[in-house]
Amino acid sequence: MLVYYLLFFLFLCIALLEDKLTRESKVQLLILSGVFLVFFSGLRSSEVGADYKTYEMLYKSVQEFSILFYTPSNFFNNYRLEPSFILISSLAKTYLGDGIKIVFFVYALLGVTLKIKAVKEISDYKLLSLLIYFSSVFFLHDMNQVRAGVAIGFLLLSIPSIVENNFKRFVSFLLIAIFFHYSSIIFLLFYFLNTKKINQIVWLFVLIVPIVMCLLKFDIISILSKFEFGVFSEKVRVYSELQKTTHNRINIFNFGVLIQIVVSLFFIVNAGKSKNRYVVILTKISCFGVAFFYLFSSVPILAFREFELLSCVQIFLIPLSIDLIRPKAFAQSVILLISFLYFINQLVVNSIFSSYSTFLFN
Repeated sequence: MLVYYLLFFLFLCIALLEDKLTRESKVQLLILSGVFLVFFSGLRSSEVGADYKTYEMLYKSVQEFSILFYTPSNFFNNYRLEPSFILISSLAKTYLGDGIKIVFFVYALLGVTLKIKAVKEISDYKLLSLLIYFSSVFFLHDMNQVRAGVAIGFLLLSIPSIVENNFKRFVSFLLIAIFFHYSSIIFLLFYFLNTKKINQIVWLFVLIVPIVMCLLKFDIISILSKFEFGVFSEKVRVYSELQKTTHNRINIFNFGVLIQIVVSLFFIVNAGKSKNRYVVILTKISCFGVAFFYLFSSVPILAFREFELLSCVQIFLIPLSIDLIRPKAFAQSVILLISFLYFINQLVVNSIFSSYSTFLFN
């Protein structure tokens, strides 16, 4: 496990260079870090990460690529799997034999590259965003939930299109994200939000009312399950049935959610003071992440899927607090502390990783 701590210390040191490097140097360092993370994730062995074995089983269930041309309906008959995974796995299986390692490398390449590009385009504090990304999103999505990891990359890249009111470009990114993970459909909602200003009273309600509903045991899932939304409804029904058999319990005030509540409250109050053009939409996405977590809390797997999908905006929001908290050194300390807590939460509390190893030396 030592390698994870050494890497966190490395990215912490890189983050401390935020005010000391030129923009060009920061971009170069960001890209180099991205290249390293692609190989770190893409070359990991099957012993690393809780979901690796699951993906291996799903890979084995995928049919060969030639079947697509003869019986496409049978080729895509597994509603549990997004078309992207079926296509990538089928190509790897057909032309590369045991291509599961290639599948994981492709997902690492896409997932990390897209997020690094999003940081480059959106973040005002690229090296601090890199630290938050590494300590939270990278471990959860690019080392574990890889399908969602790629989808998140496309969703983050769609945010400028929302602010610029470029519907065609936004829909293009959204459709590709859905192609990689069905839960991305929720992002369609954000295109229709006001990206210029935030009504503090309204958004406090968006944040707080779902928490109250959760505490009162109001089950919105039972209402949604009565409607038919194709594969998305099927997913909800599967998650609901799974919950009935497993009886998983959910900690409604876990660390990740508490941090996002605090960050959301802070930016509801202070977003108007920030000069960042994306801060309003990022704040609203963050609020909805919390809202969906509590609204869907009766089905934990669904609650966490949507929350984790939308919590990715913390990569950009948390570093923006440096403009709004004085003294600046205190703001930087808070950001570093949060990144450390994210890191510990992923590695120690959630405990979804074993010691790092790579298949290159097996």
